[in-house]
Amino acid sequence: MRRCIPSLCAVAATSAVATAPVSPTPTKISSDKQKFLDEFRAKLSSDTSGKNDLEGFVDAPEPTPISAASVGPIKRGAEPLPKWLKLKIPKGATQRPKYNRILQSMAAKKLSTVCQEAKCPNIGECWGGGDANDEHGGTATATIMLMGSHCTRGCRFCSVMTSRTPPPLDPEEPQKTAEAVSEMGVDYIVLTMVDRDDLADGGAHHVKKCITDIKAKSPHMLLEALVGDFRGDKSLIEVVASSPLNVYAHNIECVERVTPNVRD
Repeated sequence: MRRCIPSLCAVAATSAVATAPVSPTPTKISSDKQKFLDEFRAKLSSDTSGKNDLEGFVDAPEPTPISAASVGPIKRGAEPLPKWLKLKIPKGATQRPKYNRILQSMAAKKLSTVCQEAKCPNIGECWGGGDANDEHGGTATATIMLMGSHCTRGCRFCSVMTSRTPPPLDPEEPQKTAEAVSEMGVDYIVLTMVDRDDLADGGAHHVKKCITDIKAKSPHMLLEALVGDFRGDKSLIEVVASSPLNVYAHNIECVERVTPNVRD
């Protein structure tokens, strides 16, 4: 007599139940739906055009696309942007000679400009302002940023790079700047600066040297010094103001109430 081990019998019974085929529950279809299906199948069976079989589907021509003209123009806004809000992208050397001359001069002398460092969108208009084909016409200007490309401040509105320990000043920068300005062919030059709180004088004497050298080489050049606050030291402000510049300027940037939140 053969005996069955209870545990194995239980496993076998479970497997038998799990693997037993389950009959699908028939889906109930209403009489109206069944009638529609029967008529549709009969229609397909009696069709001899070949359009409703697989080959007819594959060989069917592409549907004709709806053209934009048939549905009307797409309205993207009530009014077009005014011309003064659109900026011209600088083009080749033949079309924007002054722009390219300034660009090449800055690169050759390894000088920084706030136009590039701050990603100013008006760079094409300012640098190419004197080009014959520039619709704005007028004077070409450029803004050279003295004392490097790293500022010791980290104002939230500015894209200039920040460093608490920037590289030392370039002693040849005044001479390079004077040479670059004379080669640019501009009528008005702006000298701005990064804040150099790591220097005892904030770079005031270096800025004055740059201004003096530019005026010595280009005496008829109109020169504006757009300088920092020198931490409010009036003696340092006087150092720059006493140089042979034409305009002394300083950007306040914002009202006093929000200054602590956006300025460094």
